[in-house]
Amino acid sequence: MEEGAETVVSSLTASVWKIKCKLGDVIKSGEDVLIILEAMKTEVNVEAGEENVGRTVVGLGKGTKEGAAVASGDVLVILK
Repeated sequence: MEEGAETVVSSLTASVWKIKCKLGDVIKSGEDVLIILEAMKTEVNVEAGEENVGRTVVGLGKGTKEGAAVASGDVLVILK
């Protein structure tokens, strides 16, 4: 991972339902939804977080794509 990069990780084991961000997006609010996960028929929004306001989306975690399974702690989005 690049020096100075920050990551947004999954808080639970789930499936990636929708990726709401794209490369080059700038985080405008800590409440910006980057990814929507689905676990046991429940949608879980993954928000950017206040600490990432002003950062830019530079990539997705390895294997992060719609329909993919992710585990708790897996990197979903890379910001710089």
